[in-house]
Amino acid sequence: MKTMIWKELRENFKWAALAFAVLVLAEFYALSTGRQGSDNYNITLSGSTFLLVTSFGCALVGAAIGTLQILPELRRDQWAALLHRPVTRSTIFFGKVAAGLGLYFFAATLPFLASVAYVAMPGQFAAPLVPGLLLPGLSDVFFGMVFYFLALLLCLHRGRWLGSRGAILLSALPVFMLHLSSGWPFLLPIGASLVFLLAAWGAMLANGPMRDRPSLARIACVAVIFTGSYAALLLLGTLVQFLPRKPNSPPATYTNFQIAKDGQIFLSTQKGDGSGMSLTDMEGKPVTDERYVGNNNGQEFCQTLPLAWDLKRTRNLEKILPWRMPRNTMNYVRMVGRGYDSKETWFFLVAGNYFVGYDKLSRLCVGICDAKGFRPAGSKADPFPKKMQTSMWGFSRNQLYWSGTQLYSVNFSERSIKPVFNAKDDVICGAVNVAPAFDKDGLIAVALEKELRVFDSQGKPLLVTPYRHDTAIWGMLSIATNAAMNRVYLQYGPDFWARLSDPTVMKQLVFLDVIDLQGSVLNSYSHPAGNFSVTPPDWLHQFFIRTSPPVPALAGTIWHRVFPPDVPELDNPEYLRPSFVVAPGELPVLFVVAFVLAAFAWIKASRSGFSAKRAWFWSLFIFCMGLPAFIAFRLAADWPARARCPRCGRKRPVEAAECPGCHQAWPVPQTNGSEIFDIAAS
Repeated sequence: MKTMIWKELRENFKWAALAFAVLVLAEFYALSTGRQGSDNYNITLSGSTFLLVTSFGCALVGAAIGTLQILPELRRDQWAALLHRPVTRSTIFFGKVAAGLGLYFFAATLPFLASVAYVAMPGQFAAPLVPGLLLPGLSDVFFGMVFYFLALLLCLHRGRWLGSRGAILLSALPVFMLHLSSGWPFLLPIGASLVFLLAAWGAMLANGPMRDRPSLARIACVAVIFTGSYAALLLLGTLVQFLPRKPNSPPATYTNFQIAKDGQIFLSTQKGDGSGMSLTDMEGKPVTDERYVGNNNGQEFCQTLPLAWDLKRTRNLEKILPWRMPRNTMNYVRMVGRGYDSKETWFFLVAGNYFVGYDKLSRLCVGICDAKGFRPAGSKADPFPKKMQTSMWGFSRNQLYWSGTQLYSVNFSERSIKPVFNAKDDVICGAVNVAPAFDKDGLIAVALEKELRVFDSQGKPLLVTPYRHDTAIWGMLSIATNAAMNRVYLQYGPDFWARLSDPTVMKQLVFLDVIDLQGSVLNSYSHPAGNFSVTPPDWLHQFFIRTSPPVPALAGTIWHRVFPPDVPELDNPEYLRPSFVVAPGELPVLFVVAFVLAAFAWIKASRSGFSAKRAWFWSLFIFCMGLPAFIAFRLAADWPARARCPRCGRKRPVEAAECPGCHQAWPVPQTNGSEIFDIAAS
């Protein structure tokens, strides 16, 4: 094997060196584009441009090295010369793999490590470097192995591009998409690489039919072809979706309260297709006053800020988002204090649970903010006792954060942090700085589980009022204040997640209470939540349902019912339906279709000369996995060569001793005088 490894290294090192140079240049260029500025979604190693380079770059490098190792040797007699060695095919294959992986990791890992070292150098980027920022790019490096083994399998597998080989190529698409969206940054690349490795190893050993491959290799190859078949079906449905279709439901309408600075309440209605917007008073009369309907950029209206998206679920999103969006920068670092006129940029370190600031000009750390307040750079951090949270709304110079039950007002420009309020036995569900205009100190509104509290900008209590609607149903709270800041406008909307999962919720009302600082409700208004019509399932929706594998769909649906997701919008089939979860009423149809396909496959396999064991195996596989498995059966099964039986006229396998139809042996061929060459020597 050592000889094989050195041969591969000697022949392919130049290509790895070329890939190394290209990746270094591409990654450093991607980092340089975000050097002058950044935002919550573009911080150094987790920037969108950098991850675009690592995800596609590593995949292309892995595929290129795998192809260059096999493809040139398939020409003419080079393949025969390769196999004409006193070693087994497994030795040759794993020697190539050992050398190929070494070349790949040289070409992909060293540029990534150089990028990490570049970002870690003081004065290069005005942003922190935490271990979490390395995870997305590092997972891309590991994911390149999948495309390396995919290239080996494509080169070694014998089949048509419009058949099994095309399905193998398409299998990379769902794996790649799952890698970008799943919460398994390293488990998925390693698991997928193992499957492709086994399939490629089997193709190397057999050099042809599936029946000659080891059992694990056959299973792996069938799994790859099944994935590619499923991807082909989904891709077909996605392409058809772009065809022009007549809408079968009226456009949705969005209705919102508009609060004027002088205290008037209006209703703003806008159609979802953007065809028009109207402003009416609460009696339904159109507003013609140019102060409100003119091109004044909303200067006459108060800003209404979300106070709590869902009073019962808001505090659970911190645990959900890292799993739903593992490549999101905000899982690790969040930009919290930044203004275009500010000389500093401050970040919140999620794992560290404290703040760190950087100078924009020198790009050096200027200090930290932790449980002991603002301190110089280099100080040992003393994290806040509990996870720091914020509503991330409002535009005041003082930003609100809370750790457990303690609410803080933080001014990063002046480097001041002061406690505002301690909820003690209650729970803080949201807090915002609400003012009649941008960038002005206003009121501090705090949403607790059962009541609303309002303070002035210095933290003096002004108002304590209970909620007048059931927050289990009306859990979306928004708040505004007038120009004199002696009124607060508290809006109750239907639960955010329920709006997505249950269309009937949209028929409920949105309430607006006008409350003075003594806690008296001066007025109360309401309007329907909206006209969010749900599109009835069309043929395309039915197509996706019918192609779902039955057994995984049953398991996913049961799991979904027993352990409901923390984000219930996934219950809505018209929104983000989770993989392999269908409505219970659709499951019988899936199994009926799968049974018909399985029966047809069994008949086809039996008539084609498959053994009873193989025929039942394929039938069971199709019954469990549905239409994609049936396509994989047509592509991956070894179909024996057949000829017509001289006795019954049906096609029979040429290798079988008896005809499956008439159970007769091949007739004795007629003599023509040349049989002397078939007579055994006596």
